[in-house]
Amino acid sequence: MNAKDVLIGVVIGAVTMLLTAPISGKNMRGELNDQTARLKNKTANGLKNVAEQSNQAGGQAQNAANQMNQTTAETAERFLNELTSSGNEDRTRE
Repeated sequence: MNAKDVLIGVVIGAVTMLLTAPISGKNMRGELNDQTARLKNKTANGLKNVAEQSNQAGGQAQNAANQMNQTTAETAERFLNELTSSGNEDRTRE
C-alpha cells in the first residue's frame, strides 16, 4: 500500500463521513473546506519531507562518488609509481 492509496482512502472516508452526518449544507461545506485545508497542509508537509530526504540522499550519493573517485585516483597513482619504479630496477640490473 503506497501513500497515494492511503490519501485516496482518507479523502473518501472524510467525504463519506461528512455526507452521512446529520448537519446542514452550510455546516457541511464548512467542514469540507476545513478537511480540504488540513489535507492540503498534510500533503504540502509530506512533499517537503520527501524533497528534503531526496536532497539528503543525493548529497550522500555525491559524497560516496567523490570518495570512490579519490580512492581510484590514488590507487591508480600508486600502481603507476610501482610500475615506474620496477621498470627502473630492471634497467639498473642490466
